[in-house]
Amino acid sequence: RTANVYYDKESPTCTVEKTSTGVSGVNVKIKCSDSGSGCQNSGWTEKNLTASKEFTVTDAIGNKGKCSVEVKQENTNCSSCYYGENTCEYGCDINPCISGSPNECVGGYDTIQGSCNPPNSNCDGCDSAGYADCWDDNGLGNTPTACSCTGNRQVWNSCKTTENTCVEGEENCSDCYTGYNSCEYGCDIRYY
Repeated sequence: RTANVYYDKESPTCTVEKTSTGVSGVNVKIKCSDSGSGCQNSGWTEKNLTASKEFTVTDAIGNKGKCSVEVKQENTNCSSCYYGENTCEYGCDINPCISGSPNECVGGYDTIQGSCNPPNSNCDGCDSAGYADCWDDNGLGNTPTACSCTGNRQVWNSCKTTENTCVEGEENCSDCYTGYNSCEYGCDIRYY
């Protein structure tokens, strides 16, 4: 009696299929097919792959076949404040006198009181209006004497009085006057 013996020397066929992609990684399904002795495992799945990977399938007598999946990545949902936070608010210091002066000079005339002429004991002096107080107080009674006043004169004083001319205003303004900015650039990573 004659027996037919077949020797399986063909490697099994390995195929891989991506079933989903996303930020968690790539899910794949690996399949084995072999027309000779058959596969030890017809297929399985792997989840959340974030890098390319090679797979090996084996047929019933130990022949091996290989296949691989390429996993790429891309940035998505990028933001200048992906990490951290920005609580900044605009504001300024308030200067109560950013312009002007609290003691701005204001000019005016000073009155210089006149003096007696001629100076003698019979002239008591000039009064505030600039007239001579020309009465003899020597005990002989209120007798007019021959004296006169030079008269008052006006002299300009550039800072006779002061006034407050301050104007309130803002200074040292900043986009982040209050709060803080700890933002850092970042993105979601999508695997496909």
